[in-house]
Amino acid sequence: MIVKKCGAVLLAGILAMSCLGCGEKETQESSQSKQEEASASKESSASEETSAPEESGGEEAADGDQTPVEISIGGWPKEETDASRYAAMEKSKEEFEDKYPWITVKEENWGYSVSEFLPKAAANQLPDLGMTYFTEVNRIAEAGYASDLTEMMDKYGYTDKIDDNVKELVTIDGKIYYVPDYVYTLGLVANKGLFEEAGELNEDGTIPWPDTWEELGELAGRIKEKTGKIGFQMPTMTNTGGWLFTNIAWSYGTEFLKQEDGKWVAAFNSEECAAALQFVHDLKWKYNALSDNLFVDSNEYYSTYGSEQVAMMIGDLSYSNMAWYIDQYQMNPDHMAWGKMPAGPEGRYALSGGNVYMIPNSAGPEKYDALFKWMDHIGIGPEMPPEAEENYDALMKGYAEKGVPVLDELWSVVWKGGDSYEKKTAIHKKYANANMDNFRSYLDDDDVIFRPEPEVCAQELYSILDNCIQEVLQDENADIPAILERAANDFQVNYLDNEN
Repeated sequence: MIVKKCGAVLLAGILAMSCLGCGEKETQESSQSKQEEASASKESSASEETSAPEESGGEEAADGDQTPVEISIGGWPKEETDASRYAAMEKSKEEFEDKYPWITVKEENWGYSVSEFLPKAAANQLPDLGMTYFTEVNRIAEAGYASDLTEMMDKYGYTDKIDDNVKELVTIDGKIYYVPDYVYTLGLVANKGLFEEAGELNEDGTIPWPDTWEELGELAGRIKEKTGKIGFQMPTMTNTGGWLFTNIAWSYGTEFLKQEDGKWVAAFNSEECAAALQFVHDLKWKYNALSDNLFVDSNEYYSTYGSEQVAMMIGDLSYSNMAWYIDQYQMNPDHMAWGKMPAGPEGRYALSGGNVYMIPNSAGPEKYDALFKWMDHIGIGPEMPPEAEENYDALMKGYAEKGVPVLDELWSVVWKGGDSYEKKTAIHKKYANANMDNFRSYLDDDDVIFRPEPEVCAQELYSILDNCIQEVLQDENADIPAILERAANDFQVNYLDNEN
């Protein structure tokens, strides 16, 4: 649904998880990624700062003619845990308040949580600007908590410059409720050092990326046998396992849900999904490729890669993620590699997701203009004025000095108009230091089919799939069709029926 490349590139994976960022599977890594992206310094976002555009009414009125307004901004980094980004945000705040002295910025540390959002929304305790995930946009808007931003998007010149596919994701019934932040696409993350240790590199020193899931199982099993490290890491908890399993299942032909007579129906009690779950079963019982710990949560999933205990896993290597691995675990950046997803019988699939900014209806229209000015200032719009260009240059310089592999092209864009793409590409070329052999497979994605996350009840589905994965990894003789039958019924009765 989302185009990953434009010419040579597009769409990066966040923690992410960036992207790695979907519901309760958020980790310290993905949380850091999202906060950094929010500070106008994010690599994988194509959304960058907009100077005061003509569409916004031209020159500001004299300061004395402005009505004072306070805006609260969520996801603000904490000084004690993230001093560098805290300093960057404080600098942005100071510059913003100097430029717009009638606007006061209130800092809020709270970031989006599926379990906490609805209670805070009902109590009118949400920050005036915060992030959420693409999986949540319909639920939040239909609950009446998201503001209709169509008029403001038009006024600030955003509407006509959003990539058409991304625009679909933030539009409901013809109205735009969210400002896109970034879009990621998952791939196969690898540790080149473990491939070398196992003697599994190609003769030219490159990674022999597995073409199919079965090839991955065989390769991962050999690496574990030769090194004692985890050949392939498969999470099983905190919704992360189910989230990543969708990539495998799609490649076997699985559809997780469908609409019949206008109602959502669970569709994964199928031979196709059974074959995909059988492959996960085989990763342990046939290939012996997995961690000996069968209860791998999101924190362990990412920390074991950062500490160089994992040869391969599904994920993304956004710049903030790579920086996190270096900072937290002193991971060798030369070992970081990213390839395209292996193929299944029905093709090669990769999940695309991401984050959006939202203004809750509790903010009130009197704050909209100030909030859009803030988004321009921190780098959310399609244009990149000098201040944002300077901030982004400083970010990429910092990554390069840290040793983070910087590519000479972008991984992600959400804007089809504006100048941020060209300016950011120039900055990347300026600091490029990556061994492109470690990333070329991910960029060479012409045969990859991109899929968005399930339209409704995505987090609930992931939790149910976590349980399915645990069952087949704990029992070599697990009855996979019976497991899926129970899981699909649970999903239907307890979740989808409530949506219909």
